[in-house]
Amino acid sequence: MKQRVRQSYTLALLLLSLHGVLVWGFDSAITKTLLLIPYGLFLLWQPIWRGEQKLSPTTSALFLAGGILLIYSVNWWILAFWLAALFGLLGGRVFAARARFSRISYVLAAAYLLGILLLWVVPKLLGKEQEIAEIFTVTVFMLPLLPASLFLIKGEYEQVTAAPILDLFYSLMLFLLAVILILGSFAIQISNNSHYAEALMQILFAVAAALVAVSWLWNPRAGFSGLGQLLSRYLLTVGMPFEHWLKRIAELAEMESTPPEFLGAAIKDVAELPWVSGGAWKTNLAG
Repeated sequence: MKQRVRQSYTLALLLLSLHGVLVWGFDSAITKTLLLIPYGLFLLWQPIWRGEQKLSPTTSALFLAGGILLIYSVNWWILAFWLAALFGLLGGRVFAARARFSRISYVLAAAYLLGILLLWVVPKLLGKEQEIAEIFTVTVFMLPLLPASLFLIKGEYEQVTAAPILDLFYSLMLFLLAVILILGSFAIQISNNSHYAEALMQILFAVAAALVAVSWLWNPRAGFSGLGQLLSRYLLTVGMPFEHWLKRIAELAEMESTPPEFLGAAIKDVAELPWVSGGAWKTNLAG
């Protein structure tokens, strides 16, 4: 439980330090160097592997190279996609978390990331920060209260006994959703030369309508099995050796002319499956 609380505090520090970098900008070498603070906190918090694992020299060199590359190539596009990736990771943890206070922490952090992304970073990309100057105080001084509230949340957290759980499907889906919001706002604003707030509302309503349609198709009530069941069937069989064997059976049915030859070829292919180490078969079919 203590480790989970430390992760919550690390997440709060990560978001607050990232907020400071986003507000101050990265026009000078000093502010660019400050990016190493949220980068290091992200490596401590990241939910991909256990933080107490010993790093190999290769992994350490890779992390160091990533930090140097971030400093020298940072721009608003890179930060936008980094925030989208963080939003996806936090969203995946929301669905995987079982403790109430863990979910609350992830929801608050994800809400902050989405807010700072749409109200600060994307306007910077479009050069439209003056159009939303009226909410400058809310963005700069009120949004940080969301990650800061993680220090105040007290309650029962999850026990950490194994590697962190990450729902890859939901994380990828939420990352793509954030990317759609970024690129959609950019495309609408550039094509129509409209006010950023108007472009943002258009893309939000479009995404909301698409999500409603997908949620209905995922589990409909009109006798259709639904996209969820179809996707589950596909993921359970796609690319597996048994699926390839079934396809091979269909090919053998066209290639072999007699039942014994078809059966012999099918059994021979069974022996080539990676989980089969041996076997025997017998038939009364005549050639």
